[in-house]
Amino acid sequence: MNNYSRESGIAKAGLLRFCGKISAGLYRPEQKLVTNMMYEIAASGKCTLTEIGRALEENIPLKKTVNRLSVGLMGFSRRDVLRRNYLKSLDKYIDDTTIYPIDESDAVKPYGVAMEAIHEVRDGSTGTLVPGYMTLEIAALTHKTKTPLPVYERVFSAAEPGGQSNPRSVERAAVFVTAVRAWWVSGYGPRL
Repeated sequence: MNNYSRESGIAKAGLLRFCGKISAGLYRPEQKLVTNMMYEIAASGKCTLTEIGRALEENIPLKKTVNRLSVGLMGFSRRDVLRRNYLKSLDKYIDDTTIYPIDESDAVKPYGVAMEAIHEVRDGSTGTLVPGYMTLEIAALTHKTKTPLPVYERVFSAAEPGGQSNPRSVERAAVFVTAVRAWWVSGYGPRL
């Protein structure tokens, strides 16, 4: 007989430990927001605020929970601390044999005509032009882990103000990963 409650408790403890590690240096309300968002996204499998609010199961109306999360996310300005802490947590897995593949893709939104900065992209599945966004991800492949470790992710559109072309976005990502790699190797580095 499987003991699923024990296994889920172990998974929850691991996720909470990870949230504590990446939110170190944030104020307590910000830490709570990060932990709530990460845990409930993992628990519900969805990233919309209403689904996250439902998964929180608070004894207040869902509208107030969604409003609290929305205000917290809009006012959250310390992404650099999260990014730095996350990249520090990857330090133990990175070595000279680490490979950094670049994955360019698209997020098509065929019915999203009124979305912010939506632009025509080539749908990789069908080869047609449809409304959507370009995505760019760089992961670290290392022999110390069995899964790729995300290092850089970005969703962008050429229609946004100051929008960059795809080669420029790849160049910007490569410069970022090069700086991070130097930071991992030296133990010191540029502000991320």
